[in-house]
Amino acid sequence: MAGCSSSSSSSSPSVSEQPIAEYDCPPDGVDESGLSCSQTDDSEGSAVVLEPSLESTTDPDAITLTLRNESSEQLEFNPASWQLWVEQNGDWDRIEQTTTGDAYEELAVGDSRTWNATEIPDLIRQSEFSFDPGTYLAAISIRSRTPACFFRIVDE
Repeated sequence: MAGCSSSSSSSSPSVSEQPIAEYDCPPDGVDESGLSCSQTDDSEGSAVVLEPSLESTTDPDAITLTLRNESSEQLEFNPASWQLWVEQNGDWDRIEQTTTGDAYEELAVGDSRTWNATEIPDLIRQSEFSFDPGTYLAAISIRSRTPACFFRIVDE
């Protein structure tokens, strides 16, 4: 039957082809004010940024997220204060956070801290999580700042 071959792809989520630099921050559907996205904002004046090592990959283990402190003050933050959203089929969904931890770390002026993207769900969830294909938005809360970044997992 004509057209039937394309219907099989509807069972798996579609991954946006929109260039990450063209996303709004926060994107429509993400109800979070105060985000500062390194790839989309005019981050020229941003002193605290979160940057992905890759914007797109088939392997979630290949992505690291680096928090850089270019401000004039030491930062104190909870390393488990992450928020994570995924866009699939044009809709943004927040990944449920079931835990926040209570540790605090310091990040000196000029220093950085790096996480593997696959660590983040373990810091905020008590159940298993896998990075399915989609566009992700990760953010970490630091006092009055919430640096964020996008990354994309694609099918092989």
